[in-house]
Amino acid sequence: MTRATIEYAFAKLPSNIAARPNFMCCGSCGHSFLSNNEGHDQYIFWHEQADERSFDRYDVLTETLYLQHQLNNPAEVVEALRTALSNTGINVEWDGKQSSCIALVPMETDEVDFADDDEDEDDEY
Repeated sequence: MTRATIEYAFAKLPSNIAARPNFMCCGSCGHSFLSNNEGHDQYIFWHEQADERSFDRYDVLTETLYLQHQLNNPAEVVEALRTALSNTGINVEWDGKQSSCIALVPMETDEVDFADDDEDEDDEY
């Protein structure tokens, strides 16, 4: 459930789709740059604000990551992401509407959250 896992899934998407992880500051800037400056008619990305909200400092996906997109066939891309992310602990969700983000949702786990251990570093036992 790490950033690298999702970047790997992006790399598996068809080559005619521009896939950009942690791209631009926000959704508006990302859409504008990809469509106007790079001339892509199909793209998918997540932006810096979503990145900061969704990943912890160890690059583990801890909150839902919303992917912005402009795709001719989003359902096809959703299925490609589901295939690439199968057995990784990440669910791919989408409501079928062209205007809706594609959500990457971390599955609940019983893993220990080591981030909480930082507060106890100075404690003596």
